Amino acid sequence: MNQIYRIKQHLSSAIATTLLLAVFMMPQTTFADNLKCTVLDICYCVTPKFEKEITANVKKVREQLKKHREKGEFVAYISIPLTSQGGGDNTLDQEVSESIYNELMKKYGKGFWALAPGVKGGPRLPDAATDGDWMYMWTQILAGENGLGEDFDAVFFTGPESFLSHMGASGNNVIEQLRKFAKNRATQLTTTHELMFPKFNKKISQQGAMREFIDNYAFRSSVAFSEGCHDEWNIFHAINRNRLANKKYGIIKQLPVFFDGKAVAPSAYATPISAGAQNVCSPL
Repeated sequence: MNQIYRIKQHLSSAIATTLLLAVFMMPQTTFADNLKCTVLDICYCVTPKFEKEITANVKKVREQLKKHREKGEFVAYISIPLTSQGGGDNTLDQEVSESIYNELMKKYGKGFWALAPGVKGGPRLPDAATDGDWMYMWTQILAGENGLGEDFDAVFFTGPESFLSHMGASGNNVIEQLRKFAKNRATQLTTTHELMFPKFNKKISQQGAMREFIDNYAFRSSVAFSEGCHDEWNIFHAINRNRLANKKYGIIKQLPVFFDGKAVAPSAYATPISAGAQNVCSPL
């Protein structure tokens, strides 16, 4: 019996050693191989197969920004959460993004233009793109070639009032107004009597979905609850930090930061916040 036990023990040890050697002999892809850093020293885990598309988007948007700058226009960026998680609806968020864009264009008038994610014609990546892919792209666009955000004159971070206003839920009785908005949207028809928002109808009809929808848009429809927007806050914090240290810019030429339509105090925009996709890598 002892001999049989020793044989089994020897075989187990040999198998374990063989497997271990096989693992070490396999081609290794480390997380660092996929970590791409920007001029702001902010890094993201990037999917290699999307790098060409990211580079092409960055080039395209920079050229677009350059044209507006050459016209002498003031250029702003709109930071807004676009998600279908946690009771959110991506299509609705894109509508709000476009609504904010139109409001700012109307408010500032001729000589002003805003870059807004989600607006038709904006940069796109494949559905399989990760948060790291998206943020690697946006960081390059926002930071510019020198990390000074030289293509922008201001940044507007979206708060709950912009969402509520778009849904007609400003003022009092917000919860009931949001409930009414969701029900109307779920049953809204096109001219051919087909549902205009079938995906929204299917989602909102699920158990607990209405509560999640109201919870999101009554209290959480803000950059405060978006990982991507957290990263964008840190991007502009880094830009202003660089401007502060640059003689050409200094304090007087730091980028103005707005939240929910109001100017943010210097103590706020001079402070970084918790990151989203920054420096986060997982196996591909």
